[in-house]
Amino acid sequence: MSRERAHQRAERERVQAAESVRRARKQDRADRRRARRRRVTNAVPDLPSRRPGLLAARHRRRLWALTAGGLLIQLAAWIVVDSWGGRALVLLLTLFAAPVVWTLVFDRR
Repeated sequence: MSRERAHQRAERERVQAAESVRRARKQDRADRRRARRRRVTNAVPDLPSRRPGLLAARHRRRLWALTAGGLLIQLAAWIVVDSWGGRALVLLLTLFAAPVVWTLVFDRR
């Protein structure tokens, strides 16, 4: 009986040792991954966050409005105009007209 218990205990200890080796390897991999991620994130500069304030928020809203208008014009051009040249021309005119529209609509001088 004691030989059998000794054999079972040895088997349990062998399994526990294998499990602890597996856990240690997994922990080492996680540590290396964390260190690598830390090195990369420390090497890359932080992106500036959005500018706070009412003026910046108003500027963002205006920019979104102008962008949405330009996209609507492009969508209408894709539906109405069949040729690629016409679509490209509408895109070019939209890009050239955007600063003019910005000045005429949003500039309060």
